[in-house]
Amino acid sequence: MREIVGAGSRTFHVDLDQPVLSAFQDLRDRIAARGMIVWGEHCTECTYPTCYTACAQYTPRSDFHCRRFVRGIENIAQQGLPDPLMRIRFRKWGKLEGEGPTRVITPRGADQAALQAVLAGRALEKLPSGVGARRKLARGLALAAERWTRSGAAPDADCFVVECACASDRPIPFTLTILPKDKSSRGLFQERILIGPGYSRAVVPVPRITAQLDLAKPFIVQIEPLEEEPPFDLVFGIVDFVKGSGAAILPVGQSVPTSASATTSKPAAKAKCIVWDLDNTVWSGTLAEDGVEGLTLRPSVAGIIRALDARGILHSVASKNNEAEALAALEHFGLMEYFLYPQIGWGPKSESMRRIARSLDIGLDTLLFIDDQAFERSEVAETLSVVATLPETCLDNLLTLSQLDVPATAEGSRRRLMYREEMRRSDAFEATESSDYAGFLRSCNITLELSLLNEEKVARIFDLSQRTNQVNVSGARYERQAVEALARGDDGKLPVVMRCLDRFGDYGIIGFALLDPKIGLVEDYFMSCRVQRKHVEHALYQTLIDISARHGADCLRIRYKRTQRNALALQLLTDLGFVLLESAPGAGVLERDLSPIAGADIVRVKAALDRKVLVAG
Repeated sequence: MREIVGAGSRTFHVDLDQPVLSAFQDLRDRIAARGMIVWGEHCTECTYPTCYTACAQYTPRSDFHCRRFVRGIENIAQQGLPDPLMRIRFRKWGKLEGEGPTRVITPRGADQAALQAVLAGRALEKLPSGVGARRKLARGLALAAERWTRSGAAPDADCFVVECACASDRPIPFTLTILPKDKSSRGLFQERILIGPGYSRAVVPVPRITAQLDLAKPFIVQIEPLEEEPPFDLVFGIVDFVKGSGAAILPVGQSVPTSASATTSKPAAKAKCIVWDLDNTVWSGTLAEDGVEGLTLRPSVAGIIRALDARGILHSVASKNNEAEALAALEHFGLMEYFLYPQIGWGPKSESMRRIARSLDIGLDTLLFIDDQAFERSEVAETLSVVATLPETCLDNLLTLSQLDVPATAEGSRRRLMYREEMRRSDAFEATESSDYAGFLRSCNITLELSLLNEEKVARIFDLSQRTNQVNVSGARYERQAVEALARGDDGKLPVVMRCLDRFGDYGIIGFALLDPKIGLVEDYFMSCRVQRKHVEHALYQTLIDISARHGADCLRIRYKRTQRNALALQLLTDLGFVLLESAPGAGVLERDLSPIAGADIVRVKAALDRKVLVAG
C-alpha cells in the first residue's frame, strides 16, 4: 500500500538497470506473504502546528503540508513489477514512517491492493484542486485503507525487509526503528542498515525485534537517514514484514546477516552509562545562540535521569559547546550532580565516548548515546560500531528499553556517588605527589567485609552477575531464581558476598564468590571493576586459601572459562600466582598452592561466614 494524498498518488516511469529490476523481482518470487504497512513522510523534528510558522526547513506542497521529501513519495511503475516502487529524496529531518500491526497477505493480494490505491489516487487528481470535498475524500480513502490493512495480531512473518536501489557511489547509513505507539508500552527496537550503492536488501529476523517489543500491540516503524540530506534519489521496493526465511530471501551470494546488518552496532545486554548531547536534546534551544535564559529543559529529561540514576545507570555528556557555559547551564537546571566525566568541547564525539568509557572503566559497548543530530550519531556509529545510538525522539520510551531494564537496589542507587568518591580517591593520590601506591592504599583504611548470601542480598548479586564482564572468571549470568537457590543452599558450599569501604566512603556490595571449602574449589567469582588493583582481590583470595586449608585442601582452584571480555580476570589471578590448567581451549581451572599472598595485609578483612567457618583479620 502507498500514500494516497499528494505526490504519492501519481505514478511515474523511471528507467532502472535490468540487474536492479531483476533483483526487485527476485524478492517477490521468494516470499510467501508480505505486510501492508501504509507509508507516509514524517519529520524527525516535528512540532506541529507551530513548526509551520517557525521551522526554517518548512517548504509547503500544494496542499500546504510540509514537504519532508523533495517531491513527496512518488510511485514508480516498472514493467514486470505489478506493484509500484517508491522514489524518495530525503530532505533534512525527513523520515519514512508507517504503523502496524497490519495484515500479512499473499503477494498477489498485495499487488491488487497497491493497484487500487494508485487508481484511487488518479481519480482524486482529476477533481478540481479548489474543491473542498477533494481533501475530505482523500482523507476518507486513506483512513479506509488503514482500517482494512490493520490487524489485531502480530504479523505472521519471519523477517522485516528493506529493499532499495540507489545511484550513490557509497553506502548510505539509515536507522530502522520500531517503537510502541502507546507511550506506556515497553520496548524499542533499533538497527543500523546500509542502503546502496546499487541494489541492497537488508533483512532483520522477527525474533530479534520481538525480543525488544510486542508486535501484537500498535507500533510505529521509522526509516531515517543518518546523513542530514542524502543527495540521491532512493527507489524503495518492499519495506515491510515478509514471510520467508532470512536465508531464502537474501540475494544470491549473501548470507545472514546481510552486509547492512553486519555493520549494525550490537549494544550490550545492559547499558551502564547514558551519554547525553545537550543542545536540543537535554534542553530545547542552542546554548551558544540563546544563552541559558533562552533554554528550556525538556519536560521529561530530569525525571528520566533521576529514574535511571536510581537504577544505577550512570550519566555523562558529549556536547559541542563552551565547557564553562555548558557546566553552568547544567547547574542552572539542577542536573550537574548527575553527570560524571562530562566531555564538552569541539572534537569528534567518538573521542568523547572513548574518554568517558576509559574514565568510568567500562566497555564502550555499555554506552548508550543520545543526540538530536543525525550527523553526530552517524559519526559515533561509523567510528565505534559497538556504541548504541538513539535520537532524542526516543525519550518517551527510554525507560522501557530492555538495555536499561535493571532492578533498583540500594547499591545501584548509590553507584553515581561511588564514582564520585573514586574521583576523590584519585585526586587524593595525585595530591600526595608520592609513588608509594601501597602506602597510599594503607592510608585509605580499606576494609573488605565477607558474609554469606541471604535473601536481602539476592537482588544485588543478581544485578552484579548481569553487569560484571571484566572480572568474571566464567562470564556467568545468573537467573534470579538461581541466586535465590544459592541463598537457601545448605550443601557445605559458601556463597560469599563481598562488601568494601574505606575512609572516602562505602563501595557497597562489590563481588561474589562460591567456594566449596572441602576441596578448595572456587566454582564462580565475579567482582566490580571499582575495586580492582586496590589489593581487595589479594585479601579475598588469602581468606579463601585460609578457609580451604582449614578444611584440609592441598591447593586452591578456580573454575575458568574465557569470554570476549574477561581477560582482566585472568590477568588479576595470574598476578596472584594462579596457573591456568586448560582442559579445553579457553576453559579449565586456575590453580595455586596455599602459600601466603604478598600484599594481602594491605586490606583489612572482616569475615562472618557462619556455616561453621569464621575468619577475622
